[in-house]
Formats: sequence, structure tokens, C-alpha cells
Amino acid sequence: MSGYPGLKELRVKDSRGIVRVFYYVQHKDHIFILHLIRKKTQKTQQQDIETAIQRLKRMKEEFNG
Repeated sequence: MSGYPGLKELRVKDSRGIVRVFYYVQHKDHIFILHLIRKKTQKTQQQDIETAIQRLKRMKEEFNG
């Protein structure tokens, strides 16, 4: 996730398809799960990426403000 330091995407494949988890690592001791989706295609919808980014921005405002 270029442009958003710390925002990561984890892809897990199981018998029902692919699960993607967007998460943020803060100071090596906090991990925030921002968004999780189950997909059946390779491409992640832009709306899901934007949801994770908006949640990251909100989380940073709440913890830093």
C-alpha cells in the first residue's frame, strides 16, 4: 500500500477462496485490523482499499489527537 506507511495487506487462501486483511502496525507492539474481505477474484476493489485508508486516517486521529 504505497503512500500509507504501515498499512499492510495479508492474503490468505483457503478452500472457499481468498481472504484479505488490511492492517496497520504501530510501534511494533500494536496491530490494528482495519478491514477484512472474502474475495473470489484476484483484484481488490478500490472501494475496499479506500475503506481501509479511511479507517486508518480515523484511527490515527483518535490515537494522536
